[in-house]
Amino acid sequence: MRFCPNCGAQLESDDAKFCQECGTNVQEFGNAKETSEKAGQYEKLKPEGTADEKNSEKWVGQKNSNASAASNIPKQPNHAQKPKTPQSGMGKTNGNKKSTPILLGGIAVVLVVLLVMLINHKPSINLNDYMDTGYYGYNTVATAYCNLDTEALKEAINKKVKISSSEQDGFDAAIDYLRDKLVPSQRFDLSNGDKVTITIEDKDAVLAMIEKYGIKIKEKDVTLKIKDLPEVRHIELTDDLVDVFLSGYEEVPDISFSVKKTNLSDLIYADKDNDLDDSDIAELYDFLVENVTVSSLNDRASLTNGATAVFKIDTYAPEMFANDLGVIFESSQCETEVSGLTPLKEVDLTDLITVDIEGVIPNLYLNSECDYSDYASDIITGWTPESGEYDGSNGDIISIDVSYDSELADEMGYKVINTHKEITVENLDTYEVDCSDLASSQWKALIDLREKGVADYYINNSDLLDIVNQKFSDNGYRILWNYFNVQPYKTEVNYYEKEGGSGNIVSLVFAVQTAVLRKDETIGNHTFYHVVNMRNLFLADGGTVTESGDYYDDGREGKYYSLEELDKLSGEIADYIRSDDAGADVQYSEAMYPDYEAKTVPETLAKTETEESAFLEAKEDAKTAPALDPEAEAMASAMIEYDGHKYYRFDIAWSWREAENFCQKYGYHLASVNTDKERKLIYALLTTENQTRSEYNYYWVGANYKDGAWIWTDGADFNNSLWQNGSADNVSQDYPVTYAYAGDYTYLYNTENMSENIGFIMEVYDKDAAEENADYLEACRVSEAKNVRYEAKDSYSEMHYSATLLNDDGCEYAEYDLNGKYSEFTGTLYTSDTSGSDISLNITFWGDGKLLYHQADMNRQSNGIGFAMNVTGVQKLTIEVKNTGSEFGETLLDKGKLYKADAESNNCNYVQLADLVPVDGREYSVNNTNMWRDNTGCWHNGYISMAADQGGFAVWNLNKQYSSADITCAIPNCGGGDTSITVNVYGDNVLLDSKEMLNKTSDSYVFPSDIDLSDIKLLKIEVVNESDEYDTYGYLVDSRLYLK
Repeated sequence: MRFCPNCGAQLESDDAKFCQECGTNVQEFGNAKETSEKAGQYEKLKPEGTADEKNSEKWVGQKNSNASAASNIPKQPNHAQKPKTPQSGMGKTNGNKKSTPILLGGIAVVLVVLLVMLINHKPSINLNDYMDTGYYGYNTVATAYCNLDTEALKEAINKKVKISSSEQDGFDAAIDYLRDKLVPSQRFDLSNGDKVTITIEDKDAVLAMIEKYGIKIKEKDVTLKIKDLPEVRHIELTDDLVDVFLSGYEEVPDISFSVKKTNLSDLIYADKDNDLDDSDIAELYDFLVENVTVSSLNDRASLTNGATAVFKIDTYAPEMFANDLGVIFESSQCETEVSGLTPLKEVDLTDLITVDIEGVIPNLYLNSECDYSDYASDIITGWTPESGEYDGSNGDIISIDVSYDSELADEMGYKVINTHKEITVENLDTYEVDCSDLASSQWKALIDLREKGVADYYINNSDLLDIVNQKFSDNGYRILWNYFNVQPYKTEVNYYEKEGGSGNIVSLVFAVQTAVLRKDETIGNHTFYHVVNMRNLFLADGGTVTESGDYYDDGREGKYYSLEELDKLSGEIADYIRSDDAGADVQYSEAMYPDYEAKTVPETLAKTETEESAFLEAKEDAKTAPALDPEAEAMASAMIEYDGHKYYRFDIAWSWREAENFCQKYGYHLASVNTDKERKLIYALLTTENQTRSEYNYYWVGANYKDGAWIWTDGADFNNSLWQNGSADNVSQDYPVTYAYAGDYTYLYNTENMSENIGFIMEVYDKDAAEENADYLEACRVSEAKNVRYEAKDSYSEMHYSATLLNDDGCEYAEYDLNGKYSEFTGTLYTSDTSGSDISLNITFWGDGKLLYHQADMNRQSNGIGFAMNVTGVQKLTIEVKNTGSEFGETLLDKGKLYKADAESNNCNYVQLADLVPVDGREYSVNNTNMWRDNTGCWHNGYISMAADQGGFAVWNLNKQYSSADITCAIPNCGGGDTSITVNVYGDNVLLDSKEMLNKTSDSYVFPSDIDLSDIKLLKIEVVNESDEYDTYGYLVDSRLYLK
């Protein structure tokens, strides 16, 4: 805080220019520090009171009667004596009598001067009449002051001269400036006998600023003679006034004190000249409580119990009350015996720091840690070395240095006895490894571990399988997991020495043999190489090659798809080593693994037994319709040819009889529509956009009512299901003829109006050809016929009518009841024009759940693939399609025919296991409509899923009705390399057969067909997870029970 050097009032702020009490320009008196020191550091610079109050003798000064009302005159402090006569600095002179001539001459001169003055008269005013000067305080620390009553001075001048309103601000500023320029020659630290002169600084210029308003300023310097100041009292801060206490720890005790207020009061009141009262003593006491300082003069180590401690007692501001109360505090020393302190706990801070050296020479790592469980660690602020990389070798010396917070150590009672120690590097490993004998125990553990790791990597990681499959996608590869094989192939070592140390990159190369199933169902035996590139392999204690956990990234995830790619590896590693040090010395060595041997893989998938027995050579489709007379053909508007028949549409308006006569003229008849397929052909002829648009809504066909029955004009049998409502609207001779409606899917209608002129349809075929004993496939359909199209184009833009379409968008399969009536099934497969380019259609035919025929990899370039298969005894035929491409794919099955067997065989001697409902079970489900391929490449028509990791099982009631069973359990693409599944088959709780250690690389489990089930009532099959893997399953496929 700052105080006014003139009146002593506390200023409003440290940067105030003028005192708010007296108006003094405080910036003229130096900085705040000087002002506060001289004017008083304790808030009470001068005690309140007037000259008439107690202790008025403190104030000494002179005051002009004209200034008695000035508000900026400081209050008189205590303990000063007013001078008997105000000290103005102006004295009187007594002249001597002179002779009369001289007096007369003088008078003449005066009269001349007075005349001149009257001519140039300017009113005047005596500045000293408005000044208040004086001093206050105690001897050696007193303070002089000078106040100017500016308001009274302005009022007096205004009475003598007229100050206009425009001049008022400038006039006021000049008076204020004059006030600021009144300064004593010495303001502070005054003693009796000193003289202080109060003058106007830069007098001429300051007075000129006022006199320009027409007033003459008279003034004289004021001289103050300092006297009658009371003496200052010196109070020594001894242990009589201040008690000193020690606590805490030896050598670093906490020092505290208490001020004895009673002793302080007694000391002051014992002085006969004392003029202080209780409030003054209380103020002194409060000051000491807050400002006493006690410091030890002992050596730190000597402050122990039983020793004598010497202290210095002082204050921060000993002269705080010198000017106000006349008191100066003096420092002193005191002694006390040390006792009751707690001894310090000695601590070696290096014991709290551990530096572990890890790595292989020269690439070491310092793991530097502090034991924070020890309370002494709280005082540690840092240490070296920090954790980090370190290039070194055996024999190196590492220094440990600890820094700490000494103040905190004192507070917590710790005596630090050591902060430095040294450790020696020893018994570390090296990167020079020898790969010449890979079969030795030195390498075995590492190679075995990595071999399993590589195998698990490919078995467990489905994303990786996608990458591998994509790598071979151009050739349509699919991995067959039962031929999957991983073996160590060779090891390459790149040892190097360069700036910064030595190291190595060791490449363990494994041959990964994959049997891949191509799209054309042949098996490719492909081997690629997986490399584990390990950095800084070292020979550990005991001679075992050990990895560091650091790896070299070859940028290809370790996969090399040919030996040519693999041969580039060592050169790439050498380039990498030299990339930051061209002069690095790289030493290369390699060794082949001695026991490497490739696994034998067949060239094709073996056909199943039922597939072999069902195979027939496809027949040539040589059926063609005869040519129609060109004259008649020219009259036709549209034609469809199908399976040796031609259907001509004539947009000629004739009656039914005229139309039939026209057909007979050329050797044929109106069309016979006796099957649903023929109906759809007629519909396509009348409505398809690929034909010319029909002229009529109705067209005559050959059905007519004769002799109480419907017959076709060519003598073919009549099928009543083809009527719109399942029968003729009016069965009578009055409605004898039939037309096809070019809407409503071309159902048949009969009419009485034979003379109506509408279009007609002629059918042309070889009437002499032997009639086939066959049905079209769609006549046997039992599943929804949503995928039968009236017309469709293949990828070669050829049109097909009433064809079966199968796709992977809701039309994946179709089922047909053959009921053992047929011996042979033929047809032709096409790729639909709606298919994309990236497709691979797999079409599979199942007979009672057994595979009969499979056509793989159909695409847009595939077309017209004929097939024939033996379906003798088949009760239910299922056709499924699976697209393994990325785009939409659809296949067309056209001209599918079932040839009737000589004898119907509807006596099925087996049941599908999936068709039986279990009497008990857990975590199993049946999927009969999912065409699924196992890990050996075999297709299956649905499966029974059992969750091995959740104890899946099912129990069926055989009721002793079956003699044997076909049961196969395949492991789907689930689990990992450690998966181990056991399949158990029980008959009446007796284990019949079991297979252990199954996973997705295993061949499927096959239940022995020679096990007799004749006396078995309950059949139980369970799959058990023998490992910690989860999400593991067994699928029962191709499973049936044979009746006795």
